[in-house]
Amino acid sequence: MRDMKQRNTRDCVHLLIDGLKRQGPLRRDVMADACGLTPEETTRALKAARQMSVVDHVPYGPGTLPAAIVYQLTGRQL
Repeated sequence: MRDMKQRNTRDCVHLLIDGLKRQGPLRRDVMADACGLTPEETTRALKAARQMSVVDHVPYGPGTLPAAIVYQLTGRQL
């Protein structure tokens, strides 16, 4: 059953962007708390923001664990 207070993806993307502007690049595991989103909202917002090329991961080397990947703003406007 869908929660009636669930935020739409657009609102979640804006909260994600605001959080990254305030906090700087973030790992996925701290992104939800830093941006004020639930884990589910963070997943949706991150997917949408990456598809729009607004957010991307910081380049990393081979063998980097998924938990160590850091995401940042690309500078592209919404």
